[in-house]
Amino acid sequence: MLDESEIYVKELSHAIINLYKLCIEDMGYDMGVTNNEIEYRNYLVKDPIHFSFNGNNENDGNNYIDNKIIEENPNEVVIDPVNIDDAALGRITVDKLSRIFRGGKKEYMAACLSALSKYGTSVGLTDKGKLYVLGQFAHESGGFIYTAELGKGKNRKYGKPTGPYNKVYYGRGPIQITWDYNYKNITNIYFPKLGINADIYKDPDLCERNLEIGCAASLCWFMMAGNGKRAVAAANDGDIKKLSKAINGGYTGLQDRINKTQKILQLVNQ
Repeated sequence: MLDESEIYVKELSHAIINLYKLCIEDMGYDMGVTNNEIEYRNYLVKDPIHFSFNGNNENDGNNYIDNKIIEENPNEVVIDPVNIDDAALGRITVDKLSRIFRGGKKEYMAACLSALSKYGTSVGLTDKGKLYVLGQFAHESGGFIYTAELGKGKNRKYGKPTGPYNKVYYGRGPIQITWDYNYKNITNIYFPKLGINADIYKDPDLCERNLEIGCAASLCWFMMAGNGKRAVAAANDGDIKKLSKAINGGYTGLQDRINKTQKILQLVNQ
């Protein structure tokens, strides 16, 4: 397990990188996407600068951000085949995950597994697709550590209280949900389709107090037209490149996404 000082160093390092990124955006530096796209995509996955906190031990779950920017046309990704059947997700347990992601929160792992099990099929994911999405959850959450955006929207356009409830709709969940209209649409449109009775528009902090609700909110993104639907198709096909691009808008952190997905797939037959 990480001690408090290690966690503090991680958070401080990530905050410094985010500050640097904001400076680049303010100067209008061309990072390959428009400012509008930068604001629209979720906060952590769009970071253009990635580095490793502990790259010497790939099994400790700490090197959650890769230190390489992957080119727009990376080499073909090959993931070793495993026996994935309709019960594959059920063979992934919190105990198994915690052996890989030793710095992660077990309750967060349990919430992600539960949400995928309960709602993944309704979202359109096959059991194979659920496992590939779990790999993305692992990457985006820093190995099941971060349940919300570091900085909580500070200096972001969505980081100010807004709407009838005067709430701040910063990124929450493993695939971070940002902006008030997304919280509203998930509450009014997508949660009912999953049979969930929860109002994260009125109470966005519910995503952090109830981690399964936060994970379910992230799954609702996969129900949305555009990249959400493309991500479902890519996950079901086992195409981690297309899945990563749908979520990230590019290939940043691709190697870490591959590594984490591969490890999760290997747990199926253990």
